[in-house]
Amino acid sequence: MTAFDTTALVVFAILIVGYEFYIELPSVRENGITAAVRRARRCWMLEMAKRDVRIFDAQLIGWLSQGNAFFASTSAISVGGLAALLGSSRQIEEVISDIPFAATSNQQLIEFKVILLMAIMVYAFFKFAWAFRLSHYTVIVMGGVPAHDAGNMDVRIAHATQTADLLSLVGEHANRGLRSFYYAIATIAWFLHPAAWIVATLLVILILLRREFRSKSLKIIKKTLPKSQT
Repeated sequence: MTAFDTTALVVFAILIVGYEFYIELPSVRENGITAAVRRARRCWMLEMAKRDVRIFDAQLIGWLSQGNAFFASTSAISVGGLAALLGSSRQIEEVISDIPFAATSNQQLIEFKVILLMAIMVYAFFKFAWAFRLSHYTVIVMGGVPAHDAGNMDVRIAHATQTADLLSLVGEHANRGLRSFYYAIATIAWFLHPAAWIVATLLVILILLRREFRSKSLKIIKKTLPKSQT
């Protein structure tokens, strides 16, 4: 690994860890789309507690869990494909050497790059698999919300709030899994050049920041929330 490769790896780690730390700051995360969606989930569950029939709500959660299952399967398939690439590092080296402006590499460095991609996708798999499992737990807890004509309204609201909090955990783990896909896409640029990796990582971070704090979807979601939730 050259000094440039090492620098790019350090920059990548600093940017990713720094971004993950930044968006978890309480003063920061409350202004993002993640917090807005969390408040929307709470409004959804509170409305669910007022309904007699909740089949539609369970179907919605089922559709969400199917998306997490899809990404978990995709992550597992990606890991398998990357593992197969480990035996083709020499061929990859020959292909990269024919690309203009691509940095020179060796077999060991290519294998390290593939292993790094595998590690990112393994992390994504665990996040999506856990989000999928949490979706099942959410449905179970939602099924325990007292009926509309039974019990105290305060009890239903408390139970619905807990269901919303559990569903928010599903979203948090799924979001981390999705961000791992972004990081993996940026890491692919390392096969071409360390500088391309740094630029790709910066672009990914900027895209994530914009979609989290400056996207049109954030403005729309905030408009749909009650004033007490904004």
